[in-house]
Amino acid sequence: MSTVDCPYFDRDYKRCVLFNTSQEGSQKENYCLTSSNWKSCPNYTNRSYEEKLTKKIRPNPELY
Repeated sequence: MSTVDCPYFDRDYKRCVLFNTSQEGSQKENYCLTSSNWKSCPNYTNRSYEEKLTKKIRPNPELY
């Protein structure tokens, strides 16, 4: 079973591309690397549709 982690999380640099900020510890574990919680992350919920569309690294199933 594969999980779909946050489409805005850069795994190599451990950064959220929506804000270009480092994501470590509980933030990374609870939001960035989960198959469901990333949709509830404030970094994501507070962004506009256009940002969600243009800044994704991987497909975002919510935008289809």
